[in-house]
Amino acid sequence: MRQHLSKALVPAVAVLLLAMGCSPSGASSSGAAIDAAGSGSGSGQVKVLRTVTEGLNSPWGLVTLPDGDLLVSSRDEATITRVDVDSGGKTELGEVPGVSAQGEGGLLGLALSPGFAADGLVYAYFTAASDNRIVRVRYDATRPEGKQLGRPDIVLRGIPQGGIHNGGHVEFGPDGMLYASTGESGDTPLAQDRNSLGGKILRMTPDGKPARGTPSPARSCTPWATATYRA
Repeated sequence: MRQHLSKALVPAVAVLLLAMGCSPSGASSSGAAIDAAGSGSGSGQVKVLRTVTEGLNSPWGLVTLPDGDLLVSSRDEATITRVDVDSGGKTELGEVPGVSAQGEGGLLGLALSPGFAADGLVYAYFTAASDNRIVRVRYDATRPEGKQLGRPDIVLRGIPQGGIHNGGHVEFGPDGMLYASTGESGDTPLAQDRNSLGGKILRMTPDGKPARGTPSPARSCTPWATATYRA
């Protein structure tokens, strides 16, 4: 019953958290897009079923665990928090080292390994001092709070970073490959540059290698790229 209910609530929770993460500090997240009271009507309205938890700082990435609980990344604090969807209780797993939070950058998207039940691997996209990168860390819930994340293993590095447009979403597809959306970091020509990882959708193996069969617009130095952005 809990898992069924949790899955039903996730779309509303995701909208709520993303609205919180994108709002300026101190700004209200209520408005035309989200009617927190659930009394709005008309196209584009989202009804919030309930508040699952509060007090999250700069929430950005969100994934659902097999038992229905949530993992939420904090962009600015570089931490990952587990949220109990029944009680709203929060458990900090730990901090992801190497994150350089600046502007729109920081600890961004999360994804669970397709074999998470066995390997406990959590993938994270984040802004470092010199680039954006994707890492994976092992999550061990039996360890003390704040120390439940293992050392990060770099999956892919060298994605352009900047104060804006860092991309950051990561997701495993039904083919078992890892997909990542990257930004052009404010340098718009990078999206058209076939030798840059910026402004692209990347497809790779779980180890960060270019996936076989990935369509590419041209022979280039970015065999991960499936598409380039067109303004």
